[in-house]
Amino acid sequence: MRREIIMPALGMAQKTGLIVAWHKAPGDAVKASDILLDVETDKSTMEVEAGHDGYVAALMAGAGDDVPVGSAIAIISSEKPDLGSTPAKAAPSPPATEKLAIPAAVPAVPAAKPPLEKRMLLAAADDGRILASPKIRRLAAERGIDLGRLVAHGMRQPFHAADLDALPPAPAITAPAMLSEIEAMIKPAGLAGMIRLLGEEGGTAGRAALWAAFAASSLRATADDHGQISIRVEQGSTSLHFHDPDQSPLSRLEATPEDGEISLALRDLTGTCVVSTRFAVEPAPVLTLTGDAGHMNLRLIFDASRLTPAAGTALVTGFAARLLDPLRQLL
Repeated sequence: MRREIIMPALGMAQKTGLIVAWHKAPGDAVKASDILLDVETDKSTMEVEAGHDGYVAALMAGAGDDVPVGSAIAIISSEKPDLGSTPAKAAPSPPATEKLAIPAAVPAVPAAKPPLEKRMLLAAADDGRILASPKIRRLAAERGIDLGRLVAHGMRQPFHAADLDALPPAPAITAPAMLSEIEAMIKPAGLAGMIRLLGEEGGTAGRAALWAAFAASSLRATADDHGQISIRVEQGSTSLHFHDPDQSPLSRLEATPEDGEISLALRDLTGTCVVSTRFAVEPAPVLTLTGDAGHMNLRLIFDASRLTPAAGTALVTGFAARLLDPLRQLL
């Protein structure tokens, strides 16, 4: 007895089915409940059982072929087939099949066919479909693996369980650092005169030196030993660096080349229309000044692993106190 296996209709509007993979090859023994092949439709991928006990006599289509519903895709015989026979040899007429008698001279389709594999890969690349059985899709979901990563790594489709094991681990995603933020608003009425004086003496660079000195003094007061303190002052496109600016008189304080790690970055946006900023995470705490000499806003953004909240609060408080009374810096 030879029975013809046809492409099943797995959906109401299905016209064709894509053969994802064969689980049996010509000559293999099968039971009715064995999974014979995986078929993909436009909605899902299904496992198709053999439906009959016997032996796989022939495969009428290969993996990657899109076969119309109702078309023959395999033959199962009750007796083990002689795969060494060729179409030229005469064969006895087979008994009637359940659907349509298939001549015994129909050759078995090889399980692996390079041109077909190439077409299969190209087809998957063209329409974006991923060829994998429901079992593989379930395993991938359980492991949190995106099958698209297998495609990106150039692994051959249809995918198998071994492909999931061979996939390199996904790069770890590092959570962004939790940043702390402290804000202050003050009206430094006594600051305008000193800024005018610094403008006459040193212009913008003189004001940057004042900010650097205020910042270094405030930062040094937050701990017993800070070592060398390096302050970077950003004013528009200009960036000036000061090493231990609180250790020298303001009249002799000069910018130096940046060398080593920055203790604090100070962004001077006073006199501009900017009222608030937030940039990418930086290694050093960032103190931003906005407003003008009559009304200033301070915002300190820092990583608590580098500066404790108490130290950050003391830094902002100390800087604000020096804005209110610049003479504190001279004492």
